[in-house]
Amino acid sequence: MKSNRIVAFTILGIVACCLSVIYFTSLAQTNENTNYLPSIDYIGAANGAMLSRVQAESGTYSGNAATSNVHSGFDDTGFAAFLIATGDAVKLNVNVAAAGTYNMGVRYAAGNNHPSTQSTISLYLNGIKDRQLSFTSTSGWANWADQTTANFNLNAGNNTIEFRVDAGDTGFINIDYIGAANGGTTSTVGPQAPTPSSYQLNLTTFATHSDFQSGGGSNPSGTASAWGAIEVSAPNDGSNRVFVSSQNGKILAYDQSGNSLGTLLNMATTSATTGFVNGDGASAFRGLMYIAFHPDFDNTGTPGYHKVYAGYQVSGSFDNNGANAQYRVQNYGGRNGGNQYAVGEWTISNSNPNQVLPNSFREVLRYQYEDDNPHGLGEIAFNPNSQSGDADYGLLYAAIGDASAQGNNAPASGYLQNLNNPFGKIIRINPLQSGSNSYSIPSSNPYFGQAGVAQEIYAIGFRDPQTFSFGKDNSGATVLITFEIGASQREEIALVRAGGNYGWESFEGTRVNNPSVPLAPGTVHSLPVLEYDHTTGGFAIIGGPRVTDPSVPGFVDKVVFSDLPTGKMFYADYQELLQAESSGTQARFFEINNFTKDGIQITERAGGGGTNPGVTFGDVVNRGRGDVRFGTDEQGNVYIVTKQTGEIFSTGWVAQ
Repeated sequence: MKSNRIVAFTILGIVACCLSVIYFTSLAQTNENTNYLPSIDYIGAANGAMLSRVQAESGTYSGNAATSNVHSGFDDTGFAAFLIATGDAVKLNVNVAAAGTYNMGVRYAAGNNHPSTQSTISLYLNGIKDRQLSFTSTSGWANWADQTTANFNLNAGNNTIEFRVDAGDTGFINIDYIGAANGGTTSTVGPQAPTPSSYQLNLTTFATHSDFQSGGGSNPSGTASAWGAIEVSAPNDGSNRVFVSSQNGKILAYDQSGNSLGTLLNMATTSATTGFVNGDGASAFRGLMYIAFHPDFDNTGTPGYHKVYAGYQVSGSFDNNGANAQYRVQNYGGRNGGNQYAVGEWTISNSNPNQVLPNSFREVLRYQYEDDNPHGLGEIAFNPNSQSGDADYGLLYAAIGDASAQGNNAPASGYLQNLNNPFGKIIRINPLQSGSNSYSIPSSNPYFGQAGVAQEIYAIGFRDPQTFSFGKDNSGATVLITFEIGASQREEIALVRAGGNYGWESFEGTRVNNPSVPLAPGTVHSLPVLEYDHTTGGFAIIGGPRVTDPSVPGFVDKVVFSDLPTGKMFYADYQELLQAESSGTQARFFEINNFTKDGIQITERAGGGGTNPGVTFGDVVNRGRGDVRFGTDEQGNVYIVTKQTGEIFSTGWVAQ
């Protein structure tokens, strides 16, 4: 593992009127609103590891500055406040192990009773004025935000950082804490809470899954159905068709207006998939799950021509021989059940492009689990940003759960931080037949050619990465935007890179989960870029793509996601997620509470408040759950589907 350098901060002086806490990072995290003043709470720093924050209230004050605790939401015992008049200041001792360029983040609050929309304060580094800092309003003294300023040159050993109200500064900022990182993946911010958004999501009914069956009706509790839609996908063939899968094994075809074109595949009646387990709707890991069309789907004469892939459950108890299974989880708590998950390939007919060819089925891979309802196979997908000739072109990504039972947080011991298996991993393969092998391993995989490891592995350290989407960083490198369903406390978004380790079961997000489990040798913990806990955001995150709403100029390049049980709908700015990755901080996220359905404004349904007040997607479908999934057609139009009612909605969003 990489060595860690810790930077400690103590507060020595005073800055301005309402200083509450400061910390060091490199991502600006400010509220969307504008008319407020700042406060500061604590500080802390590290290079490549998490560390304790240094609280602003523990510093030495000058002028009118002083500790306060009159506004809620601060960390620890209070915050630095009353940074108002010229000469008010707070000085901090900052000790770093090595000289270098550091980034400083400040957790602050800025109220709404100042004449300026920006609060300014001067920063002195080792006694010399370095710059003026500007803080945007948080629209209230109990609203805290995180802001980062980059490129501070610190000496090895002790440095002084002073926040001072100079002539020309407005002051009026409370500071809670500060933290710093020098190029490492440091998180000085814990789980975030969503900010309510004024954005309105206008949903239009595209179709209703024709096989939907449910006892839910208008019952507020709702009943998820195996016949409800679970994914939308489409080939790039110019047909503008939309394909919708359900857990009962059917993939239905629709034209671009939502008219039915028939059944592409019915796995329950296809002899080549004997043993398919029909989903019950209650579990995400039963029946047919996710589907993917080969990027060469429309390229006549290529091996990928008219190929479609699906992930699904196969019946059969655990057997020690592991027939047909490339990998097996066993010795997991003496369980007596067993499940197998497979990825299959079919070829679509030339004469009937809305139906697969009989007997074209080929099994690509199969994994075997000892538990009878584990975190199994999640999303499968090809990178839509990859072009023919790219190293990533035609490679299938698949999310593999940790093999623990749903509702059971104990993972399969010894498997998850071990590179000899794919469980709790994201894998990447070429799914086309390769000689006598049902698939091949690309040489660009991070562990390709290494003995004793599962060379299919792309990244490790996941509990239940049920969904992911694709992005690029500013260098053009592929980023997997992965939505990780946590255990008892955290839900997270991680920007996954080849060879990365995202911590489970050692960590649950930024939280230490099981300190007795070391990270895999030669790896370090890659931190989430967004995280919420089970008191603020929900209980099971599910994700979508990067989207833009062409009708709303400010709604550009947002990552959309939802919470399965609560039906809450969220978004975050993709560029902020990238900044959070580079700075070791976390991005803001926003909750959508304003929906229309077919032009009708949605209100909170009767009895729908409880622990989930406000309008959610559950209110859109009149259910207690959302059970949302996202998908796109070949034009990039984004759809939302739900198992609760079988409805398929167009959103007006366009995928990036």
